[in-house]
This record gives sequence, structure tokens and C-alpha cells, in this order.
Amino acid sequence: MEKVVYQDLYQFNFLSDPVIAPDGAHAIFAKHNAVEKTNGYTSEVWIIDLQTGQYHPLTTGGDERGAFWLDADTVAFVTGRGKKKGSEGTSWYKINIHGGEAVPFMSVPERAGQIKLIDADTYLYTTVQDTPENQPLPEEQGDEPRAEQGKDFDVFDEFPFWFNGRKVINKKRTTIMLHKEGRAEAITPTYLDAMGMQLSPDKTKVVYGGCEYTDVLSRTSGMYLYDLTTGENKTLIV
Repeated sequence: MEKVVYQDLYQFNFLSDPVIAPDGAHAIFAKHNAVEKTNGYTSEVWIIDLQTGQYHPLTTGGDERGAFWLDADTVAFVTGRGKKKGSEGTSWYKINIHGGEAVPFMSVPERAGQIKLIDADTYLYTTVQDTPENQPLPEEQGDEPRAEQGKDFDVFDEFPFWFNGRKVINKKRTTIMLHKEGRAEAITPTYLDAMGMQLSPDKTKVVYGGCEYTDVLSRTSGMYLYDLTTGENKTLIV
């Protein structure tokens, strides 16, 4: 048996986020690979035919993730292609699984995570936002340089203030945004850290989990229901 060395890590394929097509004929998933040169990972969207078992990549750019089905023949995914350097926005492209090039689908100005489509111009997505207390201090006039909060220093007054994979989380909350008629607004409370969401079959309600706190994160979380027709939040379990 050969000795296991750290270089073996670069030979592994890490798979995640499998999603079956609406017609059950195919499934998509993400394939990640560690890259020694960049000290990071590449990510591609792959597809598998569930009848034949054959699979192949749908994308090859190396930064595609968060794929989901628009219909039985079309897949949308997050990508950095065309993104301006330093931009925090998120862009989705779409591609036909039977061939053709990926084309722009939609974008939001924030760094988005999970997304749920309701109709052509209405959708939900998650993003991390600062609470009011974590907003940058106003700049002072004059020539004297001033340290910038979030760049030169941070203020930690919550616990935990750091989380593996998310870095500093002090006064930051995962928020569910509702985009409708060209505008986006938060549907979750300011201090609630949302964890997952699911649309009802008729797409009139969304259920989500989360923990609401202002100093110390609780060991328990609640479940909530938001009515997309009335705009009302209801606590199911807390």
C-alpha cells in the first residue's frame, strides 16, 4: 500500500447539490476539485442520465455552482463570468441540457445563496446583510486619515462572532429577500439568521427556519411561515 500524502487531495472529486429534473429523467450536481496553485477549488455543473447512468459536464468554466432546473430541459446556475472585479453581485446563466451555449438569465446586486423562483419576475433569494449597528461609521471631513470599520478594525459584541467557512459573522444575518416588480425587500426580521427556505406547491407561502438574537446565538431555532399574498409572518415553532 502506498503512503497517503497531501497531494492525493487534488485527485479527489467532491460532489454536492444533486437535483432531479421535473420529469425525473436527469439529475444535475456540482463537482468540486481542490487546486494547489490557487489554494482554492474549482466547481462545475454536471448532468447524469438516470436511465442510462451516463454523465458529463454541463459547464467547464470552473466557477459554476448553485444549479437548479427551470424546466425539464433547462438548467440555471450561478457563475462569475462577466462579473466586474470587486463586484458583490450574483449572476445566473441558463443552458439547455441538450446542447448550446449558456446565456445570461438574471442577476441581483448582492452576493446571493439559495434562490426560489415564483414567476418570471418574482423570486426569493438569501443574502448576508449587516444589522443597523454594523453599518460603517460616517466619514469625517478633513485631511486626517481615519481607520475604517470593517477594513482596519472590527467590533465584536456578539457570540459567536466568527464561524468556520463564513469568517466574521458579528452583527451579520442571513436574510431572505423577495424580489418583485423590480424591487427587493427583506421578508425576515432584522435580527433573524435564516437557515433554508421552501416554497409551498402553489407558491403562495414560504417556510423557513432560523434563530433570532441580538447578543448570544441560541442553541435552538424556530420555524416560520411567510404569506406571499398578505406579507404576514407567522411563527410555527420557536
